[in-house]
Amino acid sequence: MSGSQRWALGVLIVMVVTEVANLSEVASTFDSAPVFKAVMALGAITLVAALRNPQARARLNRWTVVGAALVGTYFAGQVIAMLDAFDAAAAQEVMWRSVVDLAYLLIILMLIQVTGRPWTVAATAAATVAVLALLTVLNYASGGHQTFGGLALISEAKGELITTARYTGPYNDSNFWGRLLVVGLPLTWALAHRCRRLDERGREAAWLVAGIVMLAGVYLTQSRGTFLAAAIAVGVWFIVFGQPWRLALVPPVVLAASLAPGIGNRMVAVFNDVFASGQRHDVDLSVLAREASQEMAWSMFRERPIFGFGPGSFTSLVPYFTDRIPTAVHEALVAPHNLYAQLLAESGVTGLITWLVLVGGAITIAALRISSNPESVDRALAAATITAIVAWSVASIFLHLAYFRSFAIVLALAFSLGPPVRVPLPVVKKMARTASVWVVAILLGCGAAAATLATMKTPAMQASQKLVMMPAGPADEWNAYMMSIRGRDGFL
Repeated sequence: MSGSQRWALGVLIVMVVTEVANLSEVASTFDSAPVFKAVMALGAITLVAALRNPQARARLNRWTVVGAALVGTYFAGQVIAMLDAFDAAAAQEVMWRSVVDLAYLLIILMLIQVTGRPWTVAATAAATVAVLALLTVLNYASGGHQTFGGLALISEAKGELITTARYTGPYNDSNFWGRLLVVGLPLTWALAHRCRRLDERGREAAWLVAGIVMLAGVYLTQSRGTFLAAAIAVGVWFIVFGQPWRLALVPPVVLAASLAPGIGNRMVAVFNDVFASGQRHDVDLSVLAREASQEMAWSMFRERPIFGFGPGSFTSLVPYFTDRIPTAVHEALVAPHNLYAQLLAESGVTGLITWLVLVGGAITIAALRISSNPESVDRALAAATITAIVAWSVASIFLHLAYFRSFAIVLALAFSLGPPVRVPLPVVKKMARTASVWVVAILLGCGAAAATLATMKTPAMQASQKLVMMPAGPADEWNAYMMSIRGRDGFL
């Protein structure tokens, strides 16, 4: 490796570590230094300098173009939604962040291709997540007194039936930290498999231990969405890695895990909160807030189904939709707590389709790498990226779009893993048939589950809000709360 390639690889590692560890946000609590801007500028300059070398330019291939086209498709959907945005200022701010985040994705993609080190990027991301999870465990062991400079924080939010404090890693919310953990898990499995193939037993054991530490971090989040995403990640890994028979191990493991305090009882509680019949007044407030925000998002989607109200417009619309939903609002709502409801509300069907094109394209490229050479050690990395994308997507059923750049690293890895040679048509057809079988099975299962749950569902809380007077004074984020209070029926 030449000196310029080593420098590019070093910058790439710095960009990955900085983003995965959320150092820009952590540093902002101590100083106003523009950490992310500096790292982004360094990456862009390094890429431009590296591409002056003809050999480096030759490493960019058709998958670079495909990745850029997929990114451009998603961005185009957001631009269309912005043209008639309800809150133009918020839409412009969100779009600027999207430009920066998507540029970050493309820089990471091209640096991976220029250096030819996707495994190094995967190892860097996994090691960073593992170290953060270890710091979280050490903070727990110290009784929650060691935050390690903001890298192992504890959430102020209290959940129902939690058995520990809710540890958030370097983030302010344990749910977002959990979404990152389920991305790191499959990367450790792939790295352990690679070490086994290379007969590096010590490193294999280290990566397996890193995975166990991440699972401990998952537990300390006390996030039900993270628990579900981690369980699904295990099943997806077995399928994509070519060992579907091991799915038989998942139910007993899940059953055993559900016996742990804070897992099974919390999953049962949230099921009862959302789907149990009868009137109740002891509903988990976090569940109530999510239900109200998602009902609001679906109501927005029904009003503008094609292009939505514009990126970033949800918060501004909350006061206008508070009296249109059956679940009473008990706090200021700032996001739908569901990525897909957010996309539908803010950018309509167009935004959701373009997002699915971006994510589905990344999965397809990684799957083509597996189909082109199933015996290659790179199959493990491709399987890990697919698993990470699916796990992140499942966790996003309960979260809105935030901290996108950490997910962008996984998308860039998937784009960089495109097969170097054209995949034979019979192989593509076989892959399509296999994927179709799994997709149909999953859709049928989800459809049956949704139909069953829909017949059981009753609102957790109901409010009659036929006419609500707008609060006097300047509008702020608490208007929705005041309107909700005015519209409720008392029961005492």
